[in-house]
Amino acid sequence: MASGQETLLGYFGRFIERFEKHVGVDRSAKSAACYKNTFKHLSRFLSAKFNLTDLPFGALDRSLIERFDLYLRSEQRLAPSTIVLLMSRLKTVIGKAVASGIVTADPFAEYEPQRPRRQQRYLTREELHRLMTTPLPSPSLRLVRDLFLFSSFTGLAYADLRRLSARHIEWAEDGSLRIRIRRQKTDTESVVPLLELPRRILEKYRAERTDERLLPICSYHKLQKLMPRLGAFYGIEHLTFHCGRHNFGTHITLSMGVPIETVSRMMGHRRLMTTQIYAHVTDRKVDEDTKQLRKLSASSNSMKDL
Repeated sequence: MASGQETLLGYFGRFIERFEKHVGVDRSAKSAACYKNTFKHLSRFLSAKFNLTDLPFGALDRSLIERFDLYLRSEQRLAPSTIVLLMSRLKTVIGKAVASGIVTADPFAEYEPQRPRRQQRYLTREELHRLMTTPLPSPSLRLVRDLFLFSSFTGLAYADLRRLSARHIEWAEDGSLRIRIRRQKTDTESVVPLLELPRRILEKYRAERTDERLLPICSYHKLQKLMPRLGAFYGIEHLTFHCGRHNFGTHITLSMGVPIETVSRMMGHRRLMTTQIYAHVTDRKVDEDTKQLRKLSASSNSMKDL
């Protein structure tokens, strides 16, 4: 290739170097690892299919993007969700090159990866009510359940829940308490009211605090092992901790008539379209949902181990 000509992997590598300098500031190590994984697959693809160590941007077109997609799908046999993630990272890098004028035509124009069929990732109201009203015999499962309910009523992800401290709790102008925290994943601010149930959970574990953190968070590995056991006890299949955040986006906010723009701010989403994935469950009447939510919140008083 011509001397001085910009190349795909060369540009991608420098992008990763710049990105890594922001890790721990406004970018996560997990995202950096994903970009590195995309770079690795792209490098192997160019070597296996074209016997190339790099590719000039001038040779990058829609056809190559589609061939890379097929390579990941048919030869690497990656899951559709993984392919969507890798291709989105590559699209981000190439988008930067387009914005800089290095690439004149976006090779990702009109490209759409095959997306996995979306599974329900939130509980039914009945399942949520069961978690809130049925006592647990195991202390470890009670902790996991309480953390899950806290996430369900605040929308906080595990990474943000584990660093929640008193400095993230503040008084709102109307005299109510709320949580204000920057999400670790997106570095966007999340502002959410601190409802009665999560307040009671914070109070329950006040005596167990050993540092500035408000809740006794177990490791994510242990959490992953305990969530299926929690689900089995309550008769809930495929229960994951992230379901709690989806509960907040559906039952606790959107289906209660909370405007989607407000929910997006509460959940710390960068784009409104991210929040829209929860909107399909909001077809019930708002007054009916409000009545059910009041009953649900009031039922927390019957929790014998809270």
